Formats: sequence, C-alpha cells, structure tokens
Amino acid sequence: MKKLGTVLAMAVTAMTLLVGCGAPANLEEAVANDKEAKEQIDSMASESGVAIDIKENTLTYTYDLGMELDDEQKEAVVEQLDASIASNDSVFVDIAKSLEDETGVSGVQVVVTYTDSNGNAIYSATYNSTERVAE
Repeated sequence: MKKLGTVLAMAVTAMTLLVGCGAPANLEEAVANDKEAKEQIDSMASESGVAIDIKENTLTYTYDLGMELDDEQKEAVVEQLDASIASNDSVFVDIAKSLEDETGVSGVQVVVTYTDSNGNAIYSATYNSTERVAE
C-alpha cells in the first residue's frame, strides 16, 4: 500500500501541471498537449512500478501483483484489496474531480486495477468526480 500512497501523491502533482491547458476535447488530449504533465505521469509510472494509462477520459492505474493466484488466494486478495481501496475511495474521487477542474474536461473516470502475473484483472474499481461507480 506504500506504492499506492506514492502514486496518489504524484498524481496530485501531475494534475496541477494541467492548469492552463485550455479546453481540450478529453483528458487524453489534455495530457498529450502538455509535455510537462506527460513527463510527470511517465516518471510516476517508472518510479512506482504502476502502469498509468490515459484513454479518452479515463485514467487507469494498473498494479501487477507479480504472482499467479489460485481461486482461494484470489478470494482472499480481493477481499483485502477491496477493504484497502475502499478506505481510499475519497482520494480517487478527488483525483477525478481535480482532473476535471484543472482541465475543464467533464466525465473523467479513474480506474484502479490489480492484475496477476498473467495480466488477468483480479480486482478493479472505477470512480468519477463524485463517487465510486463500479467494482
């Protein structure tokens, strides 16, 4: 979870870089048009080991657990992740809200996904600027 805190702190920093970008069509365009913001996001991903992807209006954090999980392990890990992520719901909502405020783009979503070593998603949560909207 230390990684999560680091990524969240760096995400807030990257959001402030998007100020003054004008009115882009979507979040992806806002970041693509801001070299400093793009470099900051790439740096965050590199330093934290978390994949950060932006497609249209969705910012996705993908955490690779680096191991295969059998069904029993997966169930235990998902339960643990859900409790841990739920305690940070407001942080992810705030990231989506800040991105909307800083870029002028509405409809931003933040997705947090955990994968096993084969790239299979074992847990995912989606947020908009007001709440968690999906698990």
